[in-house]
Amino acid sequence: MAEPQVKLSKWSKIVLFYGIAAMLIMVAVDFFTPWSLGTYVPQVLVLVAVTVILLDFMVEKKKDPFRIFGIVIAALAMLGLILNFIGITLVVLTAAQGFVAGLLALFFLVEGFR
Repeated sequence: MAEPQVKLSKWSKIVLFYGIAAMLIMVAVDFFTPWSLGTYVPQVLVLVAVTVILLDFMVEKKKDPFRIFGIVIAALAMLGLILNFIGITLVVLTAAQGFVAGLLALFFLVEGFR
């Protein structure tokens, strides 16, 4: 059986597990209560993806150009999240955050099949 190409560090697996659990809890709370926590699920999803990328970059020894591209995208996503959580939600920043989230998804897709 072929060995998987993507090897996540221990901390990345922990972040993925608890991030997905947090999103499921937020959706359940949004469904069963009048609180609107479900609106924060996309931000938490981007935060989990950025954290996994940064943790794996710190652990990994080889730094290829595609991983450096992923780090730049992760840094842009983190900047957009910080500005969004502070309350700066301009139309330009919201559109850029969606674009960066799409680039993060593309990075994960390509990295998964590499």
